[in-house]
This record gives sequence, structure tokens and C-alpha cells, in this order.
Amino acid sequence: FIGDYTAWRNRQWPGGEHREIPLPERFRAILIDRAPFRMKEVEPLVQSLLHQFKARYPATLRPTPGVREMLDAWSGRVRMGVVSNFFLSDWPATLLTDHGLSVYFDFVLDSSAFGWKKPDPRIYREALRLAGLSADQAGKVLFIGDNPDHDVRAPLELGMRALYLDRSAERASPPPPAGIDAIVHWDQFRTD
Repeated sequence: FIGDYTAWRNRQWPGGEHREIPLPERFRAILIDRAPFRMKEVEPLVQSLLHQFKARYPATLRPTPGVREMLDAWSGRVRMGVVSNFFLSDWPATLLTDHGLSVYFDFVLDSSAFGWKKPDPRIYREALRLAGLSADQAGKVLFIGDNPDHDVRAPLELGMRALYLDRSAERASPPPPAGIDAIVHWDQFRTD
């Protein structure tokens, strides 16, 4: 199933279309592609898969080392928000709450609730709106993340500043894009 999921996902976003597809829709599409299920047979399987995902996925997450201390250092000094590609509405906000991190953020924008995912310009424009900024104020935003396309190139194209979180020492990830400031640990993004 994981192989089918990966192949389906790779077929969905080969180019410029960045509409977010919620996880239940993904599961339905994969099951229908994989076998000649009737819809009445598919829905119980989708619900079972969702139940399993929701029960197991949160246990696989942990805050990145140093993130809480970095957020403490910046809290009250700047406005902060989260822009997340995630396929279940409201899960990024819930997961931040579960880890005690939601108190740091003025807003959480997730692609499933919004309908468009990074690197589509619409999600960055919505983040600007939620931050109370206009498009011509994009230069006031520092976008930080570990995906060169989503968190560096796309924000730069919209006039934002960008900082790459290089996680290559802990997992397979691309090197920092040329000419982009990068950090390897959140301690490097603290001023205290």
C-alpha cells in the first residue's frame, strides 16, 4: 500500500498544480486504482486506514531539538506563524498544541484546510494576510523551513526573506541552496 501511495502521490503533483488533496481522498483514489472496489466497500477501508493513521502518526513526531528554546527567545519580540503542508485539516495546530508549542504562534495555516499547498503562491499570500501584511510588505517576513523549494525559493519569489534549516546531518535532505543563509540547529537562530 505504501508503494501504491507513493506512486499515486508522485502522479498527482508532477508540475505546477498544488491543490492539496486531503488524506481520505488520497486513500479512496488509491483503493479505487488498486482494485475494483465498489464505493460501499471503499469507505469502510478508508475509515479504517484513517483510524490507523490517526492512532499511530502522532507517536512518530517530536519537536526538533532546540526549537522550544528558540521560540522562547523570540516570543513576544516578533509575530510568528506556521505554514504547513498537511493532508488533514487542523492537524498541524493540534499537533503543535499536543507538544505545547501552539502558544508561540499567532496563526497556523495548513494546506488541507486552505486547499492549496506550498509552493503555490496562494498559501504564502494567505499567510501574509493572516500576519496582517500586504503583498508589498512581504520583505518583512522571514520564512524558515527545511524544504528548498517550499521554504526558500517560493517565498523568495514573493519578496520574502528565507532561512534554510539544513537537516542533512539527521536525515536525507538536500544541501542548502546556493546563496541562501542556512542553520543546522535552532541555537543558531537565537539572539540571546
